[in-house]
Amino acid sequence: MMKSPNKRQLKQVILQAIIILSALVVLPFIMVRIAADDWLMAGIDFIFVSAMVSLFFYVRKTNKIVLPSFVIAGFAIFTVVSSVIINGLVHIFWAYPVVIGVFYLFRHGIAIFINLAFMSAIAVIISSYFELIDYLDVIASLMATTFIGFIFSKNTQDDQEQLIKGERMLTIRNSILESITKAESLEPVLTKIVTAIEKEYTEMLVSILLLDESGKHLLVGAGHSLPDFYNQAINGVAIGDGVGSCGTAAYRAERIIVDDISSHPYWQDYKDLAEQAELRSCWSEPIVNAKGNVLGTFAIYHREAKEPSNQDFLLIEQFAHITSIAIERDRSRQLIWQQANFDPLTKLPNRNMMQIQLKKALLVAKREGSKLAIVFIDLDNFKDINDSIGHDAGDELLIEAGERIKSSVRVTDTVARLGGDEFILLLENIKTDACIEKVTEKVRANLAMPYSLKGQAAYSSASIGVTVFPDDGEELELLLKNADQAMYGAKQQGRNTVYYFTESMRTEVLNRTSMVKDLRNALTNNELFYVFQPIVDLTNGQVTKAEVLLRWRHPTLGLVSPMQFIPLAEETGLIVEFSDWLFLEVVPLVKRWRKQYQPDFQLSINTSPVQYKSNFTNITKWLDQLNIYQLDQRALAFEITENLLMESDDTVYQMIADIQQAGVDISIDDFGTGYSSFGYLKKYPTKFLKIDKSFVQRISESGKDLALCEAIVVMAKKMSMSVIAEGVETQAQQQILTDIGCDYGQGYHFAKPMPQDEFEQLFKQN
Repeated sequence: MMKSPNKRQLKQVILQAIIILSALVVLPFIMVRIAADDWLMAGIDFIFVSAMVSLFFYVRKTNKIVLPSFVIAGFAIFTVVSSVIINGLVHIFWAYPVVIGVFYLFRHGIAIFINLAFMSAIAVIISSYFELIDYLDVIASLMATTFIGFIFSKNTQDDQEQLIKGERMLTIRNSILESITKAESLEPVLTKIVTAIEKEYTEMLVSILLLDESGKHLLVGAGHSLPDFYNQAINGVAIGDGVGSCGTAAYRAERIIVDDISSHPYWQDYKDLAEQAELRSCWSEPIVNAKGNVLGTFAIYHREAKEPSNQDFLLIEQFAHITSIAIERDRSRQLIWQQANFDPLTKLPNRNMMQIQLKKALLVAKREGSKLAIVFIDLDNFKDINDSIGHDAGDELLIEAGERIKSSVRVTDTVARLGGDEFILLLENIKTDACIEKVTEKVRANLAMPYSLKGQAAYSSASIGVTVFPDDGEELELLLKNADQAMYGAKQQGRNTVYYFTESMRTEVLNRTSMVKDLRNALTNNELFYVFQPIVDLTNGQVTKAEVLLRWRHPTLGLVSPMQFIPLAEETGLIVEFSDWLFLEVVPLVKRWRKQYQPDFQLSINTSPVQYKSNFTNITKWLDQLNIYQLDQRALAFEITENLLMESDDTVYQMIADIQQAGVDISIDDFGTGYSSFGYLKKYPTKFLKIDKSFVQRISESGKDLALCEAIVVMAKKMSMSVIAEGVETQAQQQILTDIGCDYGQGYHFAKPMPQDEFEQLFKQN
């Protein structure tokens, strides 16, 4: 591993100091040697000084220290040995600084090896100069110098290593703290903490786990060096006493040291997992905030059984604290964002967030050419409730109102509180204006329901203003102004109402609302009636079937088209009540007609998809009524739409199966206008198919319509079904239908829908 810049720089300075001091110390001796005519020693000293000067500039230029260290040691040893050989024991004192200097030039192991070799050479050289006692004194003094040099240099080197390591960790700490201040999210900061430690301490594997919102489970925050399967296994682990190192540390809020995972009781349930991940020890420190609350755990793993040192403890404490700063800072950032964008009372988006959502929604609507609606909602009588029951009750009302609005709309719609008792609703991707009406009416009705506040019943309602993009404008400011004006329009209309900014739309909605109101009273006021349209057998022209049709005569509007009131009746559920009335009216007639005119006569009754929903059972009651009237089940056919079959669920399937089991025929109305699929015809075998009039009316003009009708007839015949053509208006259409094998015809060519007495006259004519 490369040495750090700080360590290299320090050793370089020390080495250069040793080099220059050695040269300066030896330099005066050259002059002394020359004065004493000792040219040999003067030459050796000169070579040494020259070498030192050369090394000094070499180190300064290249920053390399390994080779110069060996050169210095070599020259020093060579000089001392040469001096002793040439001049005898008088130069033995030079051996002592060389022994000490070697420890500062090399690592301890290399230094000891060099010094032993050096002392061995000196011992051999001086053996002939001393008596035994003096000889042993010299050797002992050299060994003592070696020992003392080793102790001093080791302490100095250890201090130096600690200083360098401390500086390095301080740099890492400062870098992480800087990242914390700049980071927009917590994850990259935690990853940087883990990466920095693992880079510096390659034998460690670091994991950071975060306590979830419930305070009962730990989630993986960072730990990319641990195997994925291990992180997945511990993600979401419940904290508890004896639940591994981290689970226990978080539960107890204290450091947990496990030096051997394989034998520790805390790891009993996770021993195999740790073994698979090759983990042998785990030291876990709880991450706590300034209040002492546990935020998570900071864990260090090793692949071998190991106890932490004091330095390890310091490392764990420092980085657990840094991690707590990162978590607290992230939570503060999230809190600030929450407070800036959400209403603290209702937890709904506030004005600022709604502005952002509106701008995004407008861009999408402009790009896709779709509609969106902005709905302003102002609670009626809020001030009275606030003043009479109290502000706490007012707060409860606002919270409840927000929940009611949310429950009235789609998940994709946005509900926000603007302030006070004002809310705003953003409806995106609107298909029809009726969708807006349906949602706003639901909101109005829900907000008008009574509230229970402080044990008292309270009543409020809402004045609702609606504006639509792009009908009412395309700029955000204009749309908001329109919605606000529409809301005040609702106030002026007497409150508890929905008011539309667009005049034409408002008129349409008012008309629809008025029509629904009148439709609710239509049956009571005897405004509903029914007519019969014959269905003719194309082979012989006989009337053996008919369809009963519901009609509404409004007291002021006159005869209302079924295309207008039938969809409204289905939306409001009134169709169930109307159908029940119609069924009970026609069953006695059918029984009489079969007995009096046509024994095989069959009447078709239209049924709505609404009647097949699980919360309605009137179809089942109809089957019971047939038994009460003792009417042959084949006397009736229930007409259904093909879309009902395509969108059916188990409830619909079971109801259709019950109808067929009872013997009542099923007729598929308007066949070909939906997403036609022959697959459902196999699942729901029916008696009749009714070709939609849009194909029949063009059968003589378009070869494609003729081919389609012919294909429907052929397919029906192969499935043992009879075909009824709707909308037959000419003799030519009748002839073509007869030629392709169609069984029955229905339309103005044969007869218009007629009242009961006229239909009975038709029977008499036949």
